[in-house]
Amino acid sequence: MGLHDVSRFMGEEGSDFEALKLAHTLIFTARGIPLIYYGDEIGLPGGGDPDNRRDFPGGWPQDERNAFDLSGRTDSEEDLHSYLRNLTRVRKDLEPLRRGRTVNLMVEEHAYAFARVSEDDSVVVVFNNSEVGVDLEFEIAPARLTEGTVLQDRLGQASPVQVREGRLQVSLGPRSAAILAE
Repeated sequence: MGLHDVSRFMGEEGSDFEALKLAHTLIFTARGIPLIYYGDEIGLPGGGDPDNRRDFPGGWPQDERNAFDLSGRTDSEEDLHSYLRNLTRVRKDLEPLRRGRTVNLMVEEHAYAFARVSEDDSVVVVFNNSEVGVDLEFEIAPARLTEGTVLQDRLGQASPVQVREGRLQVSLGPRSAAILAE
């Protein structure tokens, strides 16, 4: 399954909405143009051909439910839909996510941090794919952030962090990500 092929993701054993959020976060913060295929915004399950994409629920009078409307989505589907709407806004608001080069900051078994650095700004993206919360610390110099800079998480998963002695300390809950920006 390719990075952009989240349409099959929810049909995979062990998949869940939190893992799907992490996949979408990577797609929206990594280099390139994010691709959302219909149904990805609600976690529509699928599998191999001929189940590679099911009909989106709604749009026709005879459909049992209409997931185009809030009232037709489950709580999990709406949570994912809202999360993707926020990711779209964050990407639009933060120029380095659209045009910046990628600089790896930390790579561990279940954690990853990178910066997207443009001419005028930097954004730090941190992932925790572990089933438990983590406290991470890594050098931030390649992101060109100055000492004392305070970064806020645009996803609301992490507390504000400050560059201290050229490093960042970030605490993340289980299976979560943070997009840190001034």
